[in-house]
Amino acid sequence: MMQGIKNTSNNTFTQLMGNGLHYEVPKYQRDYSWNKEEWSDLWYDLMQMIDENDSHYMGYLVLQTADDKNYQIIDGQQRLTTICVLILAVVDYLKKLPGTEEEKKINDQRAGHIHSTYIGNIDMLTLTSVNKLVLNRNNDHFYKTYLSSLQEMPRRGLNASEKLLKSAFESFSAYLRASYKTAEELPLLMSAYSKLPEKNFSSLLSKIVILSFRYNIICGKNPNEQETVYNKIALDIKESGTYEIEELKSGIYVPDAEFEQTFAYKEFAYSSRNNQIAIYILGKLEKFESGASVDVESTTLEHILPDNPNESWDWDDMKIQQFRYRLGNMTLLEAGKNRNLGNAAFSEKKEVYKSSTVPMTLEIGNSDRDEWTEQNIEIRQKKMAGEAKGIWRF
Repeated sequence: MMQGIKNTSNNTFTQLMGNGLHYEVPKYQRDYSWNKEEWSDLWYDLMQMIDENDSHYMGYLVLQTADDKNYQIIDGQQRLTTICVLILAVVDYLKKLPGTEEEKKINDQRAGHIHSTYIGNIDMLTLTSVNKLVLNRNNDHFYKTYLSSLQEMPRRGLNASEKLLKSAFESFSAYLRASYKTAEELPLLMSAYSKLPEKNFSSLLSKIVILSFRYNIICGKNPNEQETVYNKIALDIKESGTYEIEELKSGIYVPDAEFEQTFAYKEFAYSSRNNQIAIYILGKLEKFESGASVDVESTTLEHILPDNPNESWDWDDMKIQQFRYRLGNMTLLEAGKNRNLGNAAFSEKKEVYKSSTVPMTLEIGNSDRDEWTEQNIEIRQKKMAGEAKGIWRF
C-alpha cells in the first residue's frame, strides 16, 4: 500500500532524476495541458537563472511511494513533463550541431549522457526509450515512441495533449536555435572571403545578415535547410568564383507576408542576448523612421509596461505575461534615466521620456496618451513590422 504524503525536502532536478528513481503520472491524472505562455515563462526563468548564475525554483512536487524508488506524481506533473521535454530539445540540439567529426562525436557523447541521466536509456533493439518518467495513458505512447526516442513525429492523428507535447518540443528547439545560434554561414563566408573581390564579399555579407535576420532571429526556422543552401553556394564560389542571388534566396528568404506577420507578434523574453537583439532592431527602426543614429553603447532597453508593474497599472496578470516582452512594448532610453524608472506608473515614465534624445521615446513622452494599453502595443508593433519588411530585404 502506498505511504501517505508526509516528508518534505528541497531537491535539485539532478537529485530527482539522476539517482535511479522512476516517476509515473497516475492514469486518472489529467492530460498534458501547458501551452506557449507557460513554456515561454519557464524558458525566461531559466535564461534569467543562467544570466544571474542563480538557481531556479521549479515549484513543488507531491509524490507517493511504497519503496522510495518508484513514485506516483500526485501534483506537479505538468512542470516536470515540460522540463523533460526541454531537456529532450537540448539533446536533439546537441546531436544536430555542425562541426568536425571529432566535435560531433563529443556532442553525441554529451547528448547521450544528458539523455541517460535525466530521461532514460535507449533500447537498441526497439529504439525506444526506457524512461524515468511515465506519463498517463493518453500521453505516454507519444512521449515514449517519438519524443524521448527523438524519432520523427507524425503531423496528423494526434490528440490535443499530444499536439501540445509536440509543440512544446518545437518551441524549445526554436528557443535554443535563437539563443545559441551556430554559424551555419561560416563555410560560405570563408569560401567567399578567399574567392570574391572585396566589394562582392561585402555585398554577400549584407545579404547573409538579412537572410539570417528573417530566417533565424524573427521566424526561428530550422537551420538545416539554411545550412544546405549555404554549403551549396560555398561550393559554387569555390569552383567558379561566383554565385546566383536567386539560388542564395531559394527556400530560405522568408517571404514578406510571413516575415511581417511573424514580426508583428514577436517577443524577446529577458536574456542578455535577446536584449541586445531588441536594441539592435529598435536602433535600425529609429534610423529608418527618423534618420537618427542611436548610440547603442550608452542606450538601454526600456520596457514601457514593466516586468512587474505596480498597482497604478490596470493590467491583469495574464495580459502582463502576454505583452511585456513584445517588441511593441520596448523602446530605447539613456542608461541613467532607465535606471531610475523601475516599475513606475506610465504617467511618471512619460515625464522621463520627454527628456530623451531618442525620437521614438520622445514621441511617447509627448503623446496625449493617459495610459499604455495592449492596443497601443499591437498598433505600434504592426507599424514596426511594416517598416522592418523594408529594412531587412534585398
